[in-house]
Amino acid sequence: LLLQFLTLPVEFNASKRAMLQLDRLQLLSGEEEEEAARSVLRAAAMTYVAGAASAAGYIFYLLLLGGQMLFRRRPPAPGT
Repeated sequence: LLLQFLTLPVEFNASKRAMLQLDRLQLLSGEEEEEAARSVLRAAAMTYVAGAASAAGYIFYLLLLGGQMLFRRRPPAPGT
């Protein structure tokens, strides 16, 4: 989980650098293509956000499950 959160700034920086490289190499013609490329790069970066959120949710689920098992009320022993 920590690694996934540490990866987020790296991925957003990579998307920013990719956009700068596309501009520098003049591979995009027009504002429409630039906006489409920006949108695709943003969506690619957001997959890392979704993965980190999913991992955080799963760990939260495991903590809740562990807490239920730890603090579960046990029925009284037979004969008491």
